[in-house]
Amino acid sequence: FTPNDAAQSVAIAKLLKETGIKYVIPIYRNDPWGKGLAGGVKNEFKKIGGTADDGIPYSIEKKEFSLEVATLKDKVQAALSQYSKSEIGISLIAFEEAAAIIKEATKYSILREVRWYGSDGTADSAELTKDSEVAQFCYDTKFINTITASLEENEITKKVKNYIMQKYNREPDSYTYNIYDSFWVLFYSLLKVGEYNPTKVKQVLPDVAKNYIGASGPISFEPSGDRVPVAYEIRAIDIVGGQYKWISAGKYIHSTGEVRLLDRYK
Repeated sequence: FTPNDAAQSVAIAKLLKETGIKYVIPIYRNDPWGKGLAGGVKNEFKKIGGTADDGIPYSIEKKEFSLEVATLKDKVQAALSQYSKSEIGISLIAFEEAAAIIKEATKYSILREVRWYGSDGTADSAELTKDSEVAQFCYDTKFINTITASLEENEITKKVKNYIMQKYNREPDSYTYNIYDSFWVLFYSLLKVGEYNPTKVKQVLPDVAKNYIGASGPISFEPSGDRVPVAYEIRAIDIVGGQYKWISAGKYIHSTGEVRLLDRYK
């Protein structure tokens, strides 16, 4: 119930372009997800006139990143012979280990002077707001992250959001809405076929989804079975009431390629 990461690659590449980046250096998990998304971002960025470094892959088993971050620092310094600091971007494709990578990055002032970009792997990560030094680095580098979203909230979206807020005292991420909707679409599909038959459920599910509007908005599928992308919310860490908090910094609209960003993150 989430779009293929090919769509997220386009969104991240467009963000890089719209915020003035001309040269991107990826640092990414060396697994199928990390390699796929990092490669997609590089390819899409090149299509719209950008230039990309080969990047820095790291083992998913790693806990310590001094070598990778030192290499990143060297690559940024080398890029300064051709680009200004405002034209160099870091594309971090990571999960919770992003906090350890950024903690290491705080040791190098040059890495704080370029823009950083993440993905749905780091959007709303609690690990990035736990350590004030890491959170401040994210704030200073205007670290923005994409995560699949609908164009607007409806009554079901608000219902799910309020439930999560009351139960867990935090705003749900977009995957919460996708999981909610996937349950109900599957439930209605089972009701329609009247039996636990995966072949029959597969046949009716796209039509059931088409007639269902849930917490994540309208749902339709591409021939591959992936959801048709609509939009990506852009998440960032800001200082709210003296605390580091994730906020909505804007949206990317897939159908038009439009990027909407709060002034601070442009």
